[in-house]
Amino acid sequence: MTRRVIHENRPGLPLAFTFTLVNTKQGCAAIPDARIDVWHCDADGYYSEYQEPGYLGTRDLTNQTFCRGIQRTNAHGQVTFESIYPGWYEGRITHIHFEVYVGKKLLLTSQLAFPDSINAAVYAKSPYQKHGNNTSVKSNAADMIFSETSTVLAHALFNVVPNAATGGYTAAYTIGLPV
Repeated sequence: MTRRVIHENRPGLPLAFTFTLVNTKQGCAAIPDARIDVWHCDADGYYSEYQEPGYLGTRDLTNQTFCRGIQRTNAHGQVTFESIYPGWYEGRITHIHFEVYVGKKLLLTSQLAFPDSINAAVYAKSPYQKHGNNTSVKSNAADMIFSETSTVLAHALFNVVPNAATGGYTAAYTIGLPV
């Protein structure tokens, strides 16, 4: 579903995140008109399109589309999604999934995490504090996906800053692909 605003009024702190897609074979020139798909869980740790267990019990969200979106990169190779800061679920640290298509070809499926200090600040605020701190995975370095090495982890984190205007956060990440 092509859209910029993907939170569908789910409760949570506002999060605007931008991906910049560049071609590492052409001096990091912008890659326009590529498709970027994103998905993440809501503040309570549930994904749309699934029936799954969670700390609030099993939820059937199979016919919902919150926190999912698709956009095409602009002339500067960028897309921005407006959402909410994701929560966490048992066994995983807070993260966002994404896929990159150039033409009709899927070139990358990956996910990004958030700095531990930002997660701790978010978990202390409403509505996240009712779920509390992640007790199953206490840091990015302990997550099964991001724990390979400190170098891998350093390349798998959004750059995140507080957004005073929204009371939430703004995040950015540059994806380099050899196209």
